Parts: sequence; C-alpha cells; structure tokens
Amino acid sequence: MPLSMKCVRCGPGQVPLSEQGEPPLVAEEMDPLGGGAGAARVVHSDMGDPGIVKSPSDPKKYRYIQLANGLRALLISELKDGEWGCTAAEADRDYEEEEEAMAEPRQEDNEGDSGEGTEEEEEKEEEEVDSDFEELNEENEAGKRASSEKQSAAALCIAVGSFSDPEDLAGLAHFLEHMVFMGSEKYPAENGFDAFLKKHGGSDNASTDCERTIFQFDVQRKYFRQALDRCWALALFGGNNETGFDQNSTYSIFSISITLTDQGFQNVYEVVHLVFQYMKMLQTLGPQQRIYEEIQKIEANEFHYQEQTNPIMYVENICENMQLFPKEDFLTGDQLMFEYNPQVISEALRWLTPERANLLLLSPEHEGNCPLRERWFTTSYSIEDIPEEWAGRWKEELALNSDLHLPEENKFIATDFELRSLDCPDSEFPVKISSSDRGCLWYKKDNKFKIPKAYVRFHLVSPVIQKSPKSLVLFDLFVNILAHNLAEPAYQAQVAQLEYKLVAAEHGLLLRLKGFNHKLPLLLELLVDHLADFIIEEEVFSMFFQQMKKTYFNILINPERLARDVRLLVLEPSRWSLVQKYQALVEGVSVEDLLAFSRELKEQLYAEGLVQGNLTSTESKQILQYLTNKLQFHPLAIEVPVLFRVLEIPEKHHLCKIKSFNKGDANSEVTVYYQSGLKNLREHTLMELLVMHMEEPCFDFLRTKETLGYQVYPSCRNTSGVLGYSVTVETQATKYSTDFVEGKIEEFLAGFGEKMASLSEEAFKTQVTALVKLKECEDSHLGEEVDRHWFEVFTQQYVFHRLHKEIEALKRITKEELISWFREHHCDASRKLSVHVVGFGETEGDLAQPAGCGHQADAPSMYGEVSQLTFLPATSPLKDTTTMIMDIRAFTSALPLHPYHKILH
Repeated sequence: MPLSMKCVRCGPGQVPLSEQGEPPLVAEEMDPLGGGAGAARVVHSDMGDPGIVKSPSDPKKYRYIQLANGLRALLISELKDGEWGCTAAEADRDYEEEEEAMAEPRQEDNEGDSGEGTEEEEEKEEEEVDSDFEELNEENEAGKRASSEKQSAAALCIAVGSFSDPEDLAGLAHFLEHMVFMGSEKYPAENGFDAFLKKHGGSDNASTDCERTIFQFDVQRKYFRQALDRCWALALFGGNNETGFDQNSTYSIFSISITLTDQGFQNVYEVVHLVFQYMKMLQTLGPQQRIYEEIQKIEANEFHYQEQTNPIMYVENICENMQLFPKEDFLTGDQLMFEYNPQVISEALRWLTPERANLLLLSPEHEGNCPLRERWFTTSYSIEDIPEEWAGRWKEELALNSDLHLPEENKFIATDFELRSLDCPDSEFPVKISSSDRGCLWYKKDNKFKIPKAYVRFHLVSPVIQKSPKSLVLFDLFVNILAHNLAEPAYQAQVAQLEYKLVAAEHGLLLRLKGFNHKLPLLLELLVDHLADFIIEEEVFSMFFQQMKKTYFNILINPERLARDVRLLVLEPSRWSLVQKYQALVEGVSVEDLLAFSRELKEQLYAEGLVQGNLTSTESKQILQYLTNKLQFHPLAIEVPVLFRVLEIPEKHHLCKIKSFNKGDANSEVTVYYQSGLKNLREHTLMELLVMHMEEPCFDFLRTKETLGYQVYPSCRNTSGVLGYSVTVETQATKYSTDFVEGKIEEFLAGFGEKMASLSEEAFKTQVTALVKLKECEDSHLGEEVDRHWFEVFTQQYVFHRLHKEIEALKRITKEELISWFREHHCDASRKLSVHVVGFGETEGDLAQPAGCGHQADAPSMYGEVSQLTFLPATSPLKDTTTMIMDIRAFTSALPLHPYHKILH
C-alpha cells in the first residue's frame, strides 16, 4: 500500500523559475546538481509552451524539457504578475549558508518531519464515526490564510514498480521506497531529508505502484533548489495502489464492487445474475452517443473551470501523466474525452461476459470454511466452482430484464457559468446575512478564485441526539437510511460533478454540498425534500440495522478507534461510549422507534449555515428560506451546546488500560496525553510550535531507532476547547508490551526536554518562521477557504481571522517561553492520562494461537464479547507510579469539570 504522509502540512514558496524580467533559464540553472550529464538539451526563453493544452482557468505557465540523461521534465511556474523568482545567485548563497549550518554539530538540526498519519485521517470516513469538536479543530491545525505565500513542489515518476520485484524478493520495490528517506552518499544523515524539509515548512511522500514509482515533496520557495539536490540524488522509490492493479501494460480489469445485505449474501448468484443481465443490455443496445456526450460535456466543464490543487498533489499527478501521454496531453489526458468512437466502445463491451469474470465474495461468515492460506499475509481463502445451475444459465443467451434501463437525460448538468455580481457590500470574511430564532446564515461572495462554483453547508442542531445511546443509534440509522433514499434520485447530480454529504455529527445533522452553482440549489432542494418527507420500509430498516451492528463492531475491534473512544470517554464524561451504542442496538430498535425519533428530531432545530462562492446574497437567503419553510421546525426551547464539558485531570499520572476485542489482532495502541487546560489563542499557538519541534525527533527515536511501530506521532489536542498534547504509538503485542512502549515514550520526552534546554536562538527562530510561513500559505482553491470558515461557524466561535491572530502571537513567543511551557507540562505535577488498547501477543501474557485456529469449521470466533470493556492492571514499574482507571464512570464522577470554553482571544 502507499506510504502514509510523514507530514501533512505544506510549506510556502514559489517555483524558482525566472520570470517578470529575470534572465531566461539556462542549462546550468536548470540542472539541480550543477551541470554535467544532467544539463538541459534544449533551452527555451519563452515563459510558456503553446504545445501543452491547459484549462482556461489555469494561471500557471509550463515548459517541457528533456535532459541529456533521458529525464523528461515539466517545469511549472505559478508566479503572479509583479512577483519575482529566486535568482541563481541568491539560491547559491542560501545553499552555502544552509550547508554551513547543517555541518555544525547542533542538536536542533535534527528537528524535522513528524511521525506518520493521525487519527484525524481516519476521521474523514464520516459515515463510520461521530464528528467532534476536537477532530474538526485538528483538521484545521495546518490551515492557511490568503496571502501571496505559496510552496514549491517537485515529483519524480519512474516506470518501475512492484511488477519488477524479483520472484524471491516480493516487496523489494516498496522496501526501497522506505529506504529512500534514510540518507544518501551526499547527505548521509539518517533523517536528513525529512529534517531539512520540516525545518523549512515542507513535507514529502512516496508511493509504489505496479509499474510506476513516485516521490514528491514540497518546501518553501527559498529552499527549493537545495531540496531538489537532496531529492534527485536518490535512486529508486516504490509503493502500490488500486489504480496500478486495475490497469497497467499487462492487463486491465473492469471491477464491479457490491456491498451485500445478509439477504443479498444468501442470494449472491441472483445479484450476480442481475449484473450480467445489465451487461447484456449494454451490449444489445450498443454505444449511446447521447450518454457519451453528456459525460464529455461534464468533464469539459470541470476541466474548463477546474480549481487549483496543492502543488505537491499537482506535481504528483502530472509526473505520472508524463509516463502515459504525449506532451500536449500532460494536463488533459486523464481528464478529457476527445472522440466518440462506437467501435472502441463495442469492442470493450464484447469482453464483459460471464465466462471472463472472476467472482470474489468477502465476508466474515466464511470464517472456518477457508482452508487455503495466501503466502505473504496468510489471509485465509477458498476456491470453488460456480454452481452448475448458474454456470449453465450464463452460458446460454441471457434474457433481458425489463426492470433494467439506461439513465435518463441528466437535468443536473450546468449550462450557466456566468460570474454573479455583488448584491451586498464586499467583505474579507463571511458575514451574517440572515438571523432568527430558527437559524442564521453566513455568506461570502467569492471574488478571488472567480469560478462558477459554490459551497453550501448547514448544521441542523437538535437536543434529542445526545439524550441516550439509543437516540444516537437511531440518529445514525436515520442518516444512513436518508442517504440510501437519496442514492438513486441524486445519482445524476453526482455524475454531473455535484457533491453532497450527510454526516451524523455529535449534536446535529450536517449537510454539505458543492459544485457548479447553477444546479446546486436544485440538489439542495432534493436533499431537503427527502429530509422533510422521510420514509422507511421494513426491509430497508432491517438491512441497515444489521449493517449498523457490523459498523459499530468493526470500529470497536479497531485499536486506534477504540483508544480514541476511551480517551474521549474519560475526558468528556457526558459522552456515550461506542460499547453503549452497540449494546443499545443489540437490545433492539424498531421501525416505529425510528419514525418517532425522526418526528422528534425535526420538531425542534436550529439551522446554521454558510454559503460561499458564486451565489448572490439573495440566492443564499432563498436557500435558507426553502430549508426552514420545507422542514417547518420550531425554535429550540433551550440552547444546545455544540461541545462537551471536559474533565479536569488531577495532577498525577492516570492510566486506562483496555484489552482489545479482537483475539486475532496483535496491534496495540498507546496514547500519552498531557492536559493544559482552559487556555487562549496564544497558548494554542505555542503548543503548535512545541509539537512542530517535537515531530521529527519523535519519529526518529520511537520509529526509526526503537522500531516500536509504523504509526508514531505527536499531536496538538483541542478537546472541546481544552488544550493538551499527546504522543501516540501503534505497536504489536507480539513484539512489545504497551507498558514498555509507554516507558519509551517517556524516555523520548525526557530526552526531548534536554534537547529543548540547549535549543539555540537561531534554531528557534527558524522553526517559528517555518510555522508562520505555513499559516501564510495561500489557499490553492476555494474549498480550503471554505473549510477554514466553516470550522468557525460549526464550532460557533466565528474568529474568521484566527490565522492572522495566530501569526501575530507566534511572532511574540520567545524561546524561554516555549521551554518553560514544556517543562510545566512534563513534570511530576503534570495532568497526565495514558490510554492503552492492548493487543493479543506473547509480551502481554497471551498464548500463541494454535496453528490453523480460526480456519476450521468448529473453531471459536477470533472476536471477543463487546458487552463491556475489559480493564487491565499495569505492570512494574508503571503500577508503582500510576493511578489505574478500572471504572471510567466511577473515576470521572468524583472529579470537577471545566466550564464550556472556546478559544476566541
């Protein structure tokens, strides 16, 4: 699988190409290694290549070159009029200064990139989790303000991947990908590249596909040339993803994935039969020019008015396209449809026959009936022939099914792309344009990106959601079934590149829509109509009831998700646990319960929304008016907070140690959390700076040197307005106990404290500058600006200029203040909470599973009961210095709670 990002923050800067009066780029300047074999074969003095087709909305300039060593490169400039690139002389001077600094034996020079991945990445799977204040804030930790700052980025794609692995060394390409970051002959420092990028506000990532390997990085513009030197001196990179397995030079796969209900699982061949009947219908009807032209028009609209993306993501995609398409199609080859060719379509349809199909059926119901083992991951599987009854029917001429048909003409395709005129005073930030006791609307007309698109978001706050675990279960069912009811009528909207999302948040229903503004109100009306006229069929209810049990269960057997739930259950005592929700579902809810809940949910609401983009204030007010008129809800009797009250942890070390529910899973999760308390915006910014200092040495010590696990990272924590920081390690019980891992985390923090004590003023200022640059980084598209504004609306804080205030605070923070803050929050009097989810393995005293266990018909299930959490004691030396939490409710009931708090100043 692809390597997770080691750092998700971006660094500002521009691509250092000559422009706006600068001398034309010459061969020596284009060669990042200083000339020689890599010198450019052809030099152009123009600032754009007319042979490369680009979108009319794309402001970037492109130049294509090929070096003497065969490397083909696409140079991209995003400098605006009046901006200047970095001259070669300036780059050389900065390069020499950097090399001198890196040569000095200072401890702080090792500071750099963070550990990989955070729990927030998984929180994006919103259909499975609750959206809470903490996670929303952490997703915006790296938020950016609109300024002239940009980052520079580069990517390299090599036409070698996992298909080139030696037969006896499967995974070698992926292994080499990981080794890339471990130093080179010219730059031998083990984490030197990561440290360099992190020091200058950058990030990196790599992936190995079946036939291609990609490596990419971004960094502040000033240091781009040096980063190139470090990057291109490396040899081979690797990883893999789904795209490579579906299509490569060896074969192509047409995949159809269907999630089955229990009834569908029992009748899987009937489901497959319907699929084959649909394929037969397509072959009989033949190519449809009307449908082709609809899709062609949709793709052309999207390309013409495309939003810009982050440079690091952009160069990754383009460098892969350079392996697949001619120069003129580098930017269009994977986006546009050029020619309607019915012969090609017919030829492709001809291959979609039952005899060429492989059927894969994945289900936990197969446990005990799969005697074969896959070689590398020992995955259990079985192979069997298709039953003769069905095989015979599929060999014969398939009869057409009259219930199957082609999609109708798409009414959601936009045709009006006119940019709306302002009908109210312009503003830098959203303004409240409508307010009543039933809701309010924030609005901002886009005059920056100038594309005919808009974003609409609403938070429908309700007092009934958090009443009980049963209420939360009914709310989850309600949102899932509502989404199911919308799937067919909203399908054409999604084809037309209109997007929507329904999210069961902690205190209300989230509606998220985006796309071309012309037809976006039509989609919102469709959503609101189905919300107002919610219906449920017994069969659909039964299907989602069973599916919800599986969803809850899958979350509970995931150590990372369980650890998060336990941590928040301790910190937010009024929260209901996943175990309680699961038990409420198992105890049973009915269709009548859901219908009653639906009526009660819509009885009292507060609708708060944000409209931003190419819509007028009048059009935006009409959206709110339609929603309130259609739903006909009453105002809230009392205000509903959108956050929880948080426990004040006593000044001591507290440990909550839970056994994993999955007996076959060795993965353990350890999170050590230090609570700071009710703090202001300045404290939050200081904590961000501290964690930024901590990221690379944390990764280097706990993952690279101690090899404790793949997931290792520190985090800023904003839990319903209460600040703290944490260090998380995912390990395996077959290698290390959680108590041992906690000891190593403390060893790292102690060493980090010593390192901070010797921090030089220069290194401190460099890190401050890097964080400032991150916050000044210009939004690459409208959605980034909307996300930042929506965070303020959703959390009801409304500090839309938060980034500006954070930058001001950063510039006033001193080195002594940072060191003092860490010492204050890492000492014997710290408010410390550790959460361990303990996997199954020898280091935790578990016996090894007998060979073949779980693969026999009479073998016990690998999953434990989920009726309650199993609390474990600590081992020495932790048990001598720790207060154990053996009953969460008993522990929290005797302790004070912080008042509701928002970080506003």
